[in-house]
Amino acid sequence: MQTEFEFIPVEKHNRRQRFFSDVDPLALKDFMNYHKKNRHLYEIFEKYSLEAARSGRKRFSIWMIANRVRWYSMIETSGKNFKISNDFLAMYSRLLMADNPQLEGMFATKKMKLNRTKPKE
Repeated sequence: MQTEFEFIPVEKHNRRQRFFSDVDPLALKDFMNYHKKNRHLYEIFEKYSLEAARSGRKRFSIWMIANRVRWYSMIETSGKNFKISNDFLAMYSRLLMADNPQLEGMFATKKMKLNRTKPKE
């Protein structure tokens, strides 16, 4: 059986499967397609999430991280602005916690639903 997390180390694969077990498969496919094209966004989300954890925060908002990323892209850099779909914020929070055990529990998650029958193109 092929999964979206096929070519990563087993331990990371297992953690990701645990964090994404309640996510609609079409939503996950949409996110992973986006993530593959925009890995630089994940690195910035990770940087700010780890910074929040190092500051002593046990719980934090993925929305606050996203808005910090937007601020960074619009104000602090001279490059083009990042387009971050709000639809993917819940996925970023799961991926960050799966990939960084020190972030586990930092972001609240809930079961995700999707009202489509096929992935976005």
